[in-house]
Amino acid sequence: MVGPINTGAAAGGAGVATANASTTVPVTGVVLSVYIKYNGAPPAGTTDVIVSTVGTSPDVPSLTMLTITDAATDGYFYPRINIDSTAGASQAAAWDYMVIRDFVNVKIQGANNDDTADVWLFVEGLMAKVSYKHVVRRFINVTDTDVVLLETGDGLLLETGDGMLIE
Repeated sequence: MVGPINTGAAAGGAGVATANASTTVPVTGVVLSVYIKYNGAPPAGTTDVIVSTVGTSPDVPSLTMLTITDAATDGYFYPRINIDSTAGASQAAAWDYMVIRDFVNVKIQGANNDDTADVWLFVEGLMAKVSYKHVVRRFINVTDTDVVLLETGDGLLLETGDGMLIE
């Protein structure tokens, strides 16, 4: 789980105030669900919350994971992405989980002054083959760091932010 990611206090006037904030470390994994908690008294008829990746180079361009429009009710959401064929064509009614590795931005707009939103991402770590010697059995998320702990059949590996593996 990642969060809460708080948008910060919205500013700009009643029904048009905005604010946004990003995670301080990249989030890596499969996005299973998102929980949004509204704080203050945002108007349900105009308040939007947008959750997206930042897309800062060298990462891939920004991906909007979830846009909730004209709402102010706390809740769980289960965003999915439309999948493509091997030819790159969008498949009708074919959806799958999103995989991300980037900073995450949360924005509130159309709110009142001082309204905020808290967002939690429920993310499952990626399973990967690290090398011929190490097959990952479990991904252990080390929160608020740029370090990944991998459990393998041979013990534990520590992956640093620069991609170095330490046995």
